[in-house]
Amino acid sequence: MKATSIGRISTFCALLTLSVPSALGHPGHFYSAFHAEDLATAYAHASDEGKLVFAYIKKPGGNDCPYLRWVTPKTQPVLDLLVLETIIVELESDTPGARSFDLTDGHLPAILLLTPAGEVVHRLPGDTPPDACRKILLRELTGPGTIERIQSAFVAMGEDHIFTRERLARAYARNGETDRAISAYKWCVDHTLAQNNASALARRPYLFHALAEFAKISSPGENRSITSAKFVDQQLARIEHVLQYYDDSKLAKDYAELNHVLSQDERTLALFDRMPADFRSRNALFDRIIDQLINAKRYDDVLALITPLEAFRGEVALARRRIAFRAAGDSQATGRGTKFFAMHRGALLAEALIGSQRNAEAEMLLAEMLKFDSSDETIDTLTTRLARVEGGLAALESVEEMSQ
Repeated sequence: MKATSIGRISTFCALLTLSVPSALGHPGHFYSAFHAEDLATAYAHASDEGKLVFAYIKKPGGNDCPYLRWVTPKTQPVLDLLVLETIIVELESDTPGARSFDLTDGHLPAILLLTPAGEVVHRLPGDTPPDACRKILLRELTGPGTIERIQSAFVAMGEDHIFTRERLARAYARNGETDRAISAYKWCVDHTLAQNNASALARRPYLFHALAEFAKISSPGENRSITSAKFVDQQLARIEHVLQYYDDSKLAKDYAELNHVLSQDERTLALFDRMPADFRSRNALFDRIIDQLINAKRYDDVLALITPLEAFRGEVALARRRIAFRAAGDSQATGRGTKFFAMHRGALLAEALIGSQRNAEAEMLLAEMLKFDSSDETIDTLTTRLARVEGGLAALESVEEMSQ
């Protein structure tokens, strides 16, 4: 058993922004031309990888495809599908490749879904809403033709290519071939748990998210001995066994996210309680169990893993950065990097401090919170949380008076 000392978390986060220059591998897969420079390059990669080509054609000097810039909850699903099953290329209508499609300015921008041989599978207006585009893509990516196309990619990519195998598993699931999907997904899990290379580790969160979606289908295999939900439950049990004996923070984080998508954060908390106290990987579960720990008034567990004031300052820095970038769709956003998240996390930590009789630190934290945002919404959040601990409301009232 690997022995490590628990380190305190001073919150850090990576803010992932998607920019798409001429030829890039997308996150989680370092051997795919996610964004091709021209049609010839796109066709070549699509042929090797068993994909279609997504061509966005615009007027000279026109705007780029909106799906590929700021990622929002509305564009994320279609972008994920494009990354999985297409090679993307953006062209101006006066380039040689675009001229072959005989598009007039009145029909631009346009989206063309193409085979690697250049045949038009589907044509859409460039302003097609993302959800409508995704539905059309799914229709074109369901059926035996898609299975054959993905299987052909193993010739160029190799039989052990995890990303292609994951795509095959997803395609089987879309086609309702549960047994084959289970077999392909099991292969993927086996290899991502066994390998430590950068590509496998980076791809694993995406694989786990696919497993969550597969579990929600809960469809039985042909022999009806196992459903997709039961299969995913078995994989979670495998991962739990590993994490009780090996201190692997990256795997722990991926595991916690899979449980979160499945709305079973309580399972993550149960693993947290079973893991050795000196494993740093317990920290990786923190984001998905802090609410449960606070609600159970397990304040010592929380404060053993985090430095409250430093953590809150880190969340504020991320929120300020997001505000500066004015990210699209932020008015309703609640995830990390938003003001909502920073204030919610701060309120939890303030409760933990007061509940542990660390009132001086709590008042410093509350002062910084109100300096960042003293809206009625924030006051209501703090009032609700601090009413749960003796002296909580008095501490809030004291800080409010000093800040006026």
